[in-house]
Amino acid sequence: SILFDLLIMLVVGLIIIIYYTTINHLTGKDSMGYGSDAVFSMLITFILYFLFRRMFGFLNDKFPWKESIKKRLIIEVPLIIIISVGTMVIFTLFWNNLHNKSTNQVTLFMNSTIALLVSVIINLFTEGSTIFKLYKETAVSAEILKRKTLESHFETLKSQVAPHFLFNSLNTLIALIDESPKMAKDFVQHL
Repeated sequence: SILFDLLIMLVVGLIIIIYYTTINHLTGKDSMGYGSDAVFSMLITFILYFLFRRMFGFLNDKFPWKESIKKRLIIEVPLIIIISVGTMVIFTLFWNNLHNKSTNQVTLFMNSTIALLVSVIINLFTEGSTIFKLYKETAVSAEILKRKTLESHFETLKSQVAPHFLFNSLNTLIALIDESPKMAKDFVQHL
């Protein structure tokens, strides 16, 4: 799990660096000026990813998807908004204060919007994989149940057929013994 988290964070970090490099190249800005912005974005993404993984773990324990879908969504959606926007506002204010930059409402709004989009992507990835896993488990369970039901029917039919088959065969044999002993002998051998 930790290796998976680190791999995801590395991939997201590389995407952020590529994004900032492309934006700065297209707008003609100095590429060296984006370094602190890229570090800030990677830090926020890592923090959001960490917070959401913990939130999903808590929600999976308290409100599993199998038992309470509505309750889970009613709790999860506001938590995603609060965590993503709250984290972004707090860290934007902290980061700008650390670098002696002023913070305006437009910057807070844009950063919060981006954080919300990243949060939705993380949520879709994490919860989508969970729901797919549950779907697979349910499909496998249904197939096992179907197979066991068919086996049970088969065993029931076998137990019903065997006595009737034997009874009918012996009645036929009794009738053949009197009429044609040769046919009765062939019938026993065939049986």
